Amino acid sequence: ISFTGSTAVGRRVAEAVARNVSVPCLLLPHGAPGLVQPAGGMDGALGLSRLLVLGGSDADAQLGVDTAAWLIGSLQLGATQLTVLHVEDGTRSSSPSYPRVPKNVTLTQELRHGSLEHAVEQAIAERDPQLLVMVSHGHDQLRDVIWSSHTERVLQVARRPLLWVPASFDALSRG
Repeated sequence: ISFTGSTAVGRRVAEAVARNVSVPCLLLPHGAPGLVQPAGGMDGALGLSRLLVLGGSDADAQLGVDTAAWLIGSLQLGATQLTVLHVEDGTRSSSPSYPRVPKNVTLTQELRHGSLEHAVEQAIAERDPQLLVMVSHGHDQLRDVIWSSHTERVLQVARRPLLWVPASFDALSRG
């Protein structure tokens, strides 16, 4: 688990750690809502019933859904709403299906237009997810090194816990 600080330096350190591991990394922005239910009448259980998977390509969306399903199963969560957010960039040619979703998961897909960051902000305002799941390829262009990757920019605007999933992660082999 990697915690982000309230400063750009703290955030950059957490992002650097996440970029250099081969397993998903939980990033918790400073001031973000927690994942544990408050003690007032609750038992301190995880409060995860709404997840938002940010799908880039169909393969990234599939890995995000597989990783979310792995997390839901590993944590033995109850009924969970899983939304896959696709942001239209003019390259989508298919309507993916996700056959490996557990029975206790209700999956919906949503298509938005515009910038990824704006679409994420809108989806958060409307769906109030407790966790974002996003596949990251790290820095794949010089622009990413200078201005940050999509995942880093989403983390900056989302102010929600984000499960950073390396593109090389194989959720299916984790059981």
